[in-house]
Amino acid sequence: MRSKKSDSLDLLLHDSFEDEKKGANATLGFTFQQWWAALTVAELLETETDFAVVLEFKEDVAILDSSTAPTRIKLYQVKKNEQKADWTINSLYAKGKKLSSGHELSILSKMYSRRASFTGHPVKLYFVSNIGVKTKSEEGTSISISNGKFDSFPQKDKDAITSAIASELKLLPAAVGLDNIYISKTNLPLAQQELFVGGKLSDLAANSILPFTLPHSTVAARVLASHIQSKASSTSLASSFEELRPRLLSKEEALKILSQAANSRHPTQSIFDEAITSLTSERYPFFAIREIKKFQVEVCTDAATRTNIQFKLAASAMLSEFSLIIKNASTHSLGELMDLLVKNTLEAHPEKIANLSKPYLSALALLVLNDGINIDILSTSADKKSEGTE
Repeated sequence: MRSKKSDSLDLLLHDSFEDEKKGANATLGFTFQQWWAALTVAELLETETDFAVVLEFKEDVAILDSSTAPTRIKLYQVKKNEQKADWTINSLYAKGKKLSSGHELSILSKMYSRRASFTGHPVKLYFVSNIGVKTKSEEGTSISISNGKFDSFPQKDKDAITSAIASELKLLPAAVGLDNIYISKTNLPLAQQELFVGGKLSDLAANSILPFTLPHSTVAARVLASHIQSKASSTSLASSFEELRPRLLSKEEALKILSQAANSRHPTQSIFDEAITSLTSERYPFFAIREIKKFQVEVCTDAATRTNIQFKLAASAMLSEFSLIIKNASTHSLGELMDLLVKNTLEAHPEKIANLSKPYLSALALLVLNDGINIDILSTSADKKSEGTE
């Protein structure tokens, strides 16, 4: 059994009464944090031998280098910004809203204050957003910074940040250091995040980083995000690392979750219904949705029975086009992706989709986009077709 040193990091891994616990119940931006955590788990699966991710601990997301004997911690404040313009540098150190006594801490001061919880252990702090930070260079030229350390910002910005943090936290400016404080711009889109995370998981499976195949990566992404959400919903105070551990998502647990998702089959009908609900929420044209729904039973039956040769050819063609558009379509809505997938398939594979109506193809596209097609059944039909035409 490992002996506990008085300065062991795990002795400091517990909640404090002053820790903010409302984030797990927030509705604005919280889903983005969950998906970012899911994407981060996928990235860690590729690069790390051990890790643990926990939401709503000190910051939005915390990452430990081990789920059992951690020695390093990174804290991430994740903020979604739906504006097209970058963050301004002063918006990161400006005081928060006025309270009955004083103001809320600024973004950077709140992050910096977390260091006090881990005295003796270097803590890396990250401000994560979907957009960068704009400022001006030493020469006065406008610049946008997406990734890097805050201590590499122009000197005037570093002086302003240091002064603001010192003032809010009642520290001497000389005692404030900006080392190990980072900005990170994520590529996670604001919509259809399950496609983006699913794409990453699919890459892991294709490159044998996952020890199993993942035929329905979008479903797996949703399952992973659901587990993360469940753990984030626990807001009870943990007085020790042992009490905190149930809120951690370890590498072993993440692999188990994905393995179970790989072996499960989400009903095609449910996938289609969920896709129609998404189209409706996007305000996709009503009559177009009505026409697509007319082919719901036919398409779902074709997908389930596997006897319709033209369905298999059309699905195979659409899957090949899907692999071409997905990496450059992370900002598209489901309706836009559906239309683009149908259009590209019509142009690239007219012989495989002859006599199929556009609403039928749209219904098929919804299944393809949401992992509703069993890929294993398609290669056989395509091979037979090619053998007959050679």
